[in-house]
Amino acid sequence: NRAQNKVIAFLCAHSENPNLFVVGDDKQAIYRFQGASVDNFLYFKHRYPRARFISLRSNYRSDQKILDASMSLISHNTELIQEIGAKLLSARREEGLRVVVFQLASKESEYQWVLRGIQDKIANGANPHEIAILARNNADILPLASLLETSRIPYSIESQQDILGHPAVRDAITLIQAVVHFGEPQYLIPVLHIGVYKLDPLDTFRFIQSQNSADIFSLYDTLTDASKLLSLNLRDHERFVHVGEQLSQWASEIQRTQADVMFTRLIRESGLLDFLLSSPSYIEHVNQLAALYDEIKKMMRRNPRTTLVDVAAYIDTMKSHNYLLKRKTAGRYIAGVRLMTAHGAKGLEFDHVFIIHAISGVWSKKRGGAGLSLPSGLGLLSDVQRTSFSQPDSDDSSDDDDRRLFYVAMTRARKSVTITYASYNEDGREQLPTQFLDEIDDESKTIEKPEDLEQKFSFTPVETKKQQKPNQLQESLETYRQFIAQAFNARGLNATALNTYLECPWRYLYVSLLRVPMAETKHQRYGKAIHAALSDIMAYAATWPLQVQTEVRMKGVILDDIPLTGILDRLEYVELATGESDEQKLVRVIDYKTGKRKTRNALLGKTAAADINYYRQLVFYKLLLDLDTPRGLRMREGVIDFVEPAENGTLYTEQFEIDTKETSALTELLRKTAHDISTLAFWDYQCKDKGKDECEWCKLGEQLRGSLQKEENHKTP
Repeated sequence: NRAQNKVIAFLCAHSENPNLFVVGDDKQAIYRFQGASVDNFLYFKHRYPRARFISLRSNYRSDQKILDASMSLISHNTELIQEIGAKLLSARREEGLRVVVFQLASKESEYQWVLRGIQDKIANGANPHEIAILARNNADILPLASLLETSRIPYSIESQQDILGHPAVRDAITLIQAVVHFGEPQYLIPVLHIGVYKLDPLDTFRFIQSQNSADIFSLYDTLTDASKLLSLNLRDHERFVHVGEQLSQWASEIQRTQADVMFTRLIRESGLLDFLLSSPSYIEHVNQLAALYDEIKKMMRRNPRTTLVDVAAYIDTMKSHNYLLKRKTAGRYIAGVRLMTAHGAKGLEFDHVFIIHAISGVWSKKRGGAGLSLPSGLGLLSDVQRTSFSQPDSDDSSDDDDRRLFYVAMTRARKSVTITYASYNEDGREQLPTQFLDEIDDESKTIEKPEDLEQKFSFTPVETKKQQKPNQLQESLETYRQFIAQAFNARGLNATALNTYLECPWRYLYVSLLRVPMAETKHQRYGKAIHAALSDIMAYAATWPLQVQTEVRMKGVILDDIPLTGILDRLEYVELATGESDEQKLVRVIDYKTGKRKTRNALLGKTAAADINYYRQLVFYKLLLDLDTPRGLRMREGVIDFVEPAENGTLYTEQFEIDTKETSALTELLRKTAHDISTLAFWDYQCKDKGKDECEWCKLGEQLRGSLQKEENHKTP
């Protein structure tokens, strides 16, 4: 970097032509963010013009086809010390294989294809330690690690990771939180999903459903009562008894036991340590668990009286501030497939390299747009500054750094390079491959679209994974589907449940369908109190000229075979419907909302801070009244009543007339949602757009999928 150049210049200031020998490769200058760039090569040539330049043309790592492909790519760079001239020759004297590019339809199918490619190479004699998966970002590595784990292929992650997100550490933290918050059901449910206890998912569903919604402690009463567990007809109630006994015992001791001692007890007595040691990647898991233990020891050095209660609070604080607890693994000493970023692979080499997610916007910059053009004459920018600001992509050198990184990724391989990308993202939107794939000579690459895998794992934008997944349900999964479909038919849908499903299907499953008991937040308690107060006030409405009903409960409404329910905060009878009998009346539906007022455009989804859930509720209520013909009511308008004054003291309401076009659209949405729930079409769903790295409910879904996959792997020889 620049500082090192300066040091050399000072050390050699005594001579215009000092005795210096410098080795470097400008094509691999990928650490510009650390100050290492091609400029340093140029500076050296300028500072010492008499230095002899020697271009090395023999490569002792890669086969010739890989060299040809990588050199054809890097030749597009504008910042090169020397024009690409003579061919880089492989000293291995092997022509080798062409670079293979696989175009898959979705990210899921891409991961599955990489897994299959790794399995094939291992089956053909490749050492797993000589296989590397290279990604641009750390976040793209973990899903593949999970697939390798369930396929019992050893692996190591050789990059700095947030250990709090590692599966082994997550399980340990889940145990800690359940013991610290013993008695609070929201901390119990995750424990029932961790693999070490081997609880049958269907038993877990039945156990959750057994709780008394009026008593948030009823789950613990059942868990610690063997006779109650036996009455639930679980497949293996003794496992639940074991969990209850352990949690109860640890909870009674956690306040008086030092954190390091209690942590050791938890991972040993729960069986978590033995469970991790039985994994092919046990060193990776134990290494991450040791990092958490080291963090606990640090806390104890500051305060020897630290307990796991303090540790749990510390972890909560880190998560709330998005603080990452990073640790780099000693993965190169683990005999498994090696996962890392391209930056982390610098200086390493492998027989086989997989480069994943080779799309525009990940490996190379997204193209498009003319940029922001500023008017001249304002005196704000010089002509040079104005040109560079208004045309950010006009200079090809803007891609040079990214291209060098892709070049480094390709040249890590001795024998084969496999590049993969998905044509569509999780939302079904098309995404383009990185331009670097086009820049590789056709003679040096092969582009393939594996149709057989596409039919099995991928999905087109029109037919999404939610429609195809039910056709792939295995026999064990079908049992859970039937259970959830039965629960759905009994519960039906209300407006809140629908909105919950659309935000996160896994949250809907646990909160709305299985009714996981959860302590109410202060906002929920406040909202309940306001609604109750308004209901009491409206109880005197019989003396008013306007006919009013409050807390109108609607049940027994059926759309096709879908039971719909709802509670309307307030109904105001407006007038008889024109041309109708006395039995048919027009009503105004008022829905109370606490909290900050939302603008009309926000309610209609027309702003960046849009929240269409409130408006969807009004449409839902109109549909309920339309379908409930015995009531003889027709909704003329819906009103969202913000019951708290704004900062200026004003009370706001928003009134909407809802037409049949909107109820028809909602009808189709309800049909699709009911189908997706009853067929488990959301099985592979993962929250991506909530502004969080993880969703606690999606994590439960991930653990559930993992436990079923492991069970299936154990059954399959």
